[in-house]
Amino acid sequence: MANVKEIKSHIKTIKDTQKVTKAMYLISSVKYRAIKDTFLKFIPYIEELEKIIGELSPYLSPDICPYTSCKSGRNTCLVITADKGLAGDYNKNVLKCAQEYIDKNPDSMVYVIGNAGMKYFARNNISVEKCFDFSLSETSEETSGKVSDYFKELFLNGEISGLTVIYTSTHDGIRSKADHKKIFPLSIENGTGKPCNEFEYFPDEKTVLNNIIPLFLDSVFYSILIQSSFSEQSTRMMAMDSANTNAGDMLSELNIQYNHLRQNAITQEIAEISGERKTQ
Repeated sequence: MANVKEIKSHIKTIKDTQKVTKAMYLISSVKYRAIKDTFLKFIPYIEELEKIIGELSPYLSPDICPYTSCKSGRNTCLVITADKGLAGDYNKNVLKCAQEYIDKNPDSMVYVIGNAGMKYFARNNISVEKCFDFSLSETSEETSGKVSDYFKELFLNGEISGLTVIYTSTHDGIRSKADHKKIFPLSIENGTGKPCNEFEYFPDEKTVLNNIIPLFLDSVFYSILIQSSFSEQSTRMMAMDSANTNAGDMLSELNIQYNHLRQNAITQEIAEISGERKTQ
């Protein structure tokens, strides 16, 4: 059984660690609220874009929209992870999903966002074509636009035949899960599949579609990155809250042990003093 000195040292270590986890919780909660506000405002925008493109889908064809045609290049996946850990199973889940995809598609080229992904692929001797030099916490329309432009150019030049993004998605702003989304070749799943009669398009539907598709793809990449960032902060916030709760429970138990040992020591000291007096 530990002595008083060891328990006191243990209590100090837990309190010091708890200060760090509390600070990380506060930082994540601030980022979480800011990203959540941005994410919830963005949802109606991309849903409306999907609706319009879905209704214009009868006009989709390779000669009108080159993003829908199959290319001869290699298949590609983009894996989005955090830069650091201490976020529960966030990195573990998305990397597990990525590994399953790579096992099924061993010839795929791998691109990464986040240091956690780079370290994982380096440990497992998996070649990475490129790691983008920004973190999820820096997600903005500018950074997502650069990622979008990069892969759009690769696809249009025939350097890749397709792109699947493996990331952590959230649909209700609460629950998150590792997921994958196929970006190229573009396939429209939403909408009626019938020509739209609700709006009048100028100069015509095909021209509008040809100009709106790149904008839609930029929005898809932004949505994916902001969902990943939102999920990271949400998961880290819950992990730090759980760590704080566990630290509090451990401190309660250690304080009880500490007080018990001190009481025993004091009682023993009183008994020894009383014994000495009697012998005198």
